Amino acid sequence: MFSTMLRAVISATRPLYHFVYPPFCHVCGDATSQRIESVCENCWRSIKLVTPENSLLHQATERLCVHGSCSAVVADCVFEEDGALQQIIHMLKYGGMTSLGIALGKRLGHRLEADFTHAAINGIIPIPLHRTKERERGYNQAVLIARGVSSSTGIPLLNSLLRRRKFTVTQTRLTAEERRRNVEGAFVVNISSYTSVRGKRFVLVDDVITTGATTEAAARVLVAAGALPPVACAVALAE
Repeated sequence: MFSTMLRAVISATRPLYHFVYPPFCHVCGDATSQRIESVCENCWRSIKLVTPENSLLHQATERLCVHGSCSAVVADCVFEEDGALQQIIHMLKYGGMTSLGIALGKRLGHRLEADFTHAAINGIIPIPLHRTKERERGYNQAVLIARGVSSSTGIPLLNSLLRRRKFTVTQTRLTAEERRRNVEGAFVVNISSYTSVRGKRFVLVDDVITTGATTEAAARVLVAAGALPPVACAVALAE
């Protein structure tokens, strides 16, 4: 009875609340009624999409597939400095806006379904954070993105198969070689999961691929455990 009355009060007062505190886009600041997870449609549309001809895609494919341990690279967007996507990912990672991770993951899931033509995928693995960093942040943004990918594709999410055993400093200001050394030996497949990875193909999900060092380190561990070369999957590719 009380809950019914509360819902009625909220429904009745919502127009007044929005009149006094109009909804606004957390990226551009414009008040708008057309939003997707607190970001207006114009800002979502402003994000540059990855095309088959994109040079960043070709570079990532060469690093991770030709010379690495992955079978393919799938990405939805191009990470542009001071662009809408940079702000969205910043809000996801540091602003506690976890629903943005699900929204980005659903977009990425649609791209995965459209672009990937290889054998069946057995599971989605988010790139894990070290437990210290995850405790500080309160969550792993890659898990949220992977959850969105799983939601839109129906591919099962395997959150505990891969573990980050080494604490690493942020990769943001490191060179390509420093990034590679930073994540070397950082990941391990949980021992109890070894029998479940042999001969199977997985999707490794992260927010942004720059040099690909983190994804490559995780992929090598999976392949060493008997898995097929995984698909590298990211919301965005960056210089």
